[in-house]
Amino acid sequence: MLLNSTMEEISDSKYILVHYYLESTVSVSDAAWNIAVGQSIGNPKVRNDNENNDLIEKHGCKIVPHDFDTNAVTIAFPIENFKYDSITQLLVAIMGGQLDIASITKCQIKNISFPHSYKALFPKSCYGIEGLRRLVGRYNKPLLGGIIKPKIGMDIATLRGVVEDMLEGGCDIIKEDEILGSYKLDERIQMVEKLCEQKPDFVYLFCNNNIDDYIVDVLPPESGIHINFWAGFNTYQHISKVNVNHVLFFQRSGIQILTNSNHDYHIDFYVICKIAALLGVDIMHVGMIGGYSPDKPFNVLENVAVLQANDILPSLSCGMHPGLVEGIVRQVGTDFLANVGGAIHGHPGGTLAGAKAMRQAIDGTGGKEFDEAINLWGTK
Repeated sequence: MLLNSTMEEISDSKYILVHYYLESTVSVSDAAWNIAVGQSIGNPKVRNDNENNDLIEKHGCKIVPHDFDTNAVTIAFPIENFKYDSITQLLVAIMGGQLDIASITKCQIKNISFPHSYKALFPKSCYGIEGLRRLVGRYNKPLLGGIIKPKIGMDIATLRGVVEDMLEGGCDIIKEDEILGSYKLDERIQMVEKLCEQKPDFVYLFCNNNIDDYIVDVLPPESGIHINFWAGFNTYQHISKVNVNHVLFFQRSGIQILTNSNHDYHIDFYVICKIAALLGVDIMHVGMIGGYSPDKPFNVLENVAVLQANDILPSLSCGMHPGLVEGIVRQVGTDFLANVGGAIHGHPGGTLAGAKAMRQAIDGTGGKEFDEAINLWGTK
């Protein structure tokens, strides 16, 4: 019914192609059938009279011809099933009920391909890479991001002092850390509004994982919203639809629950980056090269390239410091956000000196603060 498909039948604009690695106690072709049928029209093993040919042709998945001995399976999901543009609905289909089938012992999504007709359903990002550069007035070099530490608990006067030091040191974008919700949100907003009157050419990213439309209404123009993926993929999609002048940041902390390659069931982070490109985000955290995250450099480079190609600024953090900047620029170019927390606030000279050290690294000028950072953290 669905297995006997040719590439010609599925090579048009009507299908999303999902590339799986499967292991099963039954044959891989049978496992593929279970996914193709079970994640589109019905029960993998039981047919019913309502499954007529027209319904199957319009809504049923197709299995791309493959050498099943390699455990690689490509399944074509009809766009007709997802034309109301919910990315969560798509995720439920491509990585859903098959995990409840005992015979499928490993199911991993390695790649995904979206036709232009599907991409057209989604909102565009508010700024993109060049728009972000215009906001902060910085060109032909990485943007410098500062991450606020401590993550939570500072009174507003102390927080303002930390932010002022980061701005004086040369940060372009300042990001609250990922654990925040509505904690002192109104006070944080008032603080940033006053700072914007003094220094308009920076972006402040408010973290609020208790997200709703209210935050779009109350945030200062040309500030930003930092949302962790735990808030839901549809949250990014919704905010980008109603958003007209705020930067949208995709924070991935915790994403290895979905993407860890050691898990029998996972979605490669490369695929998550492709999905994020549909959500209207401006910046996305992709991991780190040379830091403390477990990311393999090859994978980070691959993910950075996907985001840059889709006009999303990759954010590199988790151990970023001045001694890494030159080497990273050689590998990925200048279109990335060097996002720094510990190496700014943990600099021997304090927050202001730490921001200056990063600014000197990015600008290639060197300086006393840069030298002190290199003495502490070295270079790679």
